[in-house]
Amino acid sequence: MKRLFLLLIALALLCAVSCGKGRSDLAGGYRIGTGEDALIGPSLTLNGDGTFSYSPSIISSYMGVGRYTLEGDAVTLLFGEEETGLFTVTEDGPEYEPARTAEQAVGVFTVTEEGLRFEAAGTTAWALDGLEDGTLFIKNR
Repeated sequence: MKRLFLLLIALALLCAVSCGKGRSDLAGGYRIGTGEDALIGPSLTLNGDGTFSYSPSIISSYMGVGRYTLEGDAVTLLFGEEETGLFTVTEDGPEYEPARTAEQAVGVFTVTEEGLRFEAAGTTAWALDGLEDGTLFIKNR
């Protein structure tokens, strides 16, 4: 009985160490810097359902959205398929012909004790252009 109890404790400790953070632990808003820098700079929101939104700045009209995955300490943002298209003005009014881009944009972050650290390697999202490798996003309190 004592061995079974010790085995259960060992398994619980192993899971606590290896399971790490889940989506619910990561869910929330993140910003870079503190004070005024945090108010005007990039922001990232991770939702518990696996979706996210990203804004490069408070004055930007762009809002990146999509889904994210968590594997170990790596968070990968999969930006939604960007839509492009062509508007044509006809006698009957404007017509829109949609076209999809071939490649899905990806952003990579590492979970640290301080927050989420941006990893330029592996990132293909033009929405994240301008972020320096290692930029730390701190969770809003």
